Amino acid sequence: MPSPFLDVQASQSPVNDDFYENFIQLEVEDNADGPSTFKIKLPYGKGDSGDWEFSAQDDLELFNIISISAKFLDGTKQNLIDGYITNINAHIGSNEEDSYVEIMGMDKTLLMSLVEKEATYVAQSDSDIASSIFSSYGFTADVDTTPAPPQDDSYTVIQRGTDIQFLKSLALRNGFQCFVDKATPSGSVKGIFKKIDLNQSSQGTLYVQFADKTNIVSIDFFVDGLRPVFAEIKQQDACTAQITTTTKDGSDLSALGRTNLSSSQSGSLPNEMKILLSRYTTANQQQMTNLVNSAVDDGSWFVAAKGTVNAEYYAAVLEAKKLLTIYGAGSVFSGDYYVTKVTHKFMRESYLQDFEAKRNALEIKES
Repeated sequence: MPSPFLDVQASQSPVNDDFYENFIQLEVEDNADGPSTFKIKLPYGKGDSGDWEFSAQDDLELFNIISISAKFLDGTKQNLIDGYITNINAHIGSNEEDSYVEIMGMDKTLLMSLVEKEATYVAQSDSDIASSIFSSYGFTADVDTTPAPPQDDSYTVIQRGTDIQFLKSLALRNGFQCFVDKATPSGSVKGIFKKIDLNQSSQGTLYVQFADKTNIVSIDFFVDGLRPVFAEIKQQDACTAQITTTTKDGSDLSALGRTNLSSSQSGSLPNEMKILLSRYTTANQQQMTNLVNSAVDDGSWFVAAKGTVNAEYYAAVLEAKKLLTIYGAGSVFSGDYYVTKVTHKFMRESYLQDFEAKRNALEIKES
């Protein structure tokens, strides 16, 4: 019979019902720093013919497209991933009960990861390059505009690697996030190349030890006070030998709480934590500015959270790359967080969501 929490389709057709009766565990990972992936664990045993086989074997062949959705008791269903099967691993133990097969796959980021190439882009901004590459895959480009480059043939950006590796390197120097978003209900896929939006609305609220509203099984918090809040880069002009220095003190990202790391360090330590960006090469002042901004933005994320959510009680899909509100963790740790990873874990009769999130301030932000 079908699972109460899980819906799986292979090449747009439902998998056989015996899949739900036999699967051991299914995981979908939604990651802000990489592609979304899935892993399906199934029993592996000898069939009537004496050959080794597993449930829905014909549906779960290499490079088949698998669609996985979460279902909830109110009848709603939400897509988690549409991806390609990339790996099939089998383990045969000393008996059939210890044997299993693992089916693994990746979202459509795979398409941008297949071919390493060399390419040149003359007098094009990073955002123009990103739009062009995303469009070449049929993706809708959701791109923040970057500064226009010098309009002459001397400004050339060189690509060496896959398209997604190249775009992520451009995103890093602009302080952007870069990823392939999951398909919308209409089937369109977005390529994202833009700054994190910390002014967006929260996707939902999690409660820990909050009476009948509790939907968090457990949660851990981590505060790292030794992250850089000051960045410096130096660049020497090849023609004039003049050295240009660019610095940045403190992040301009919207604070998700009341007390940020920069104010804590400057109020308690003789010096702020400083990072020298000596291994980076830049072509102009704008790129230097973007790099130091990106470095201090990254350093500002000094609070982390890891937890497990009872999906039946939360009754929604927790998503990475969005804000989330946590209540019940006291005045220091309660508030808004940016979700960096969610692992959806399905068993035959249960559904949990493990998540990781980060924050650039402590305490609840005053409205």
